[in-house]
Amino acid sequence: MELETMGPHVEAIASDWSEGRIGPDWLARLFAVKHRTVEAAFRIVDRALDLSGGFGMFKKSELERLFRDCRAGRFHPANPLLTRELVGKISLGISPDEQPRWG
Repeated sequence: MELETMGPHVEAIASDWSEGRIGPDWLARLFAVKHRTVEAAFRIVDRALDLSGGFGMFKKSELERLFRDCRAGRFHPANPLLTRELVGKISLGISPDEQPRWG
């Protein structure tokens, strides 16, 4: 079910970008799609590791790489805290540079 929500969201953002439908909320939308897809991918791989057992943590397992890649997505810019700050500020019409920094 997680996977079903990721594709359409990414495709909608990519379509908007390709067709030039970007506006003042574009940064918030971009950070939001990145955040949602990374978090969903992490939950998917985490569940797969639960189901596979201990073998999933070894390099010989594809799940190990997937887990590592999903984990890296959480700290790749923008991390979850910065994402929430920027999406919140942009949604409320507050400059992202406005102090205080909440992330």
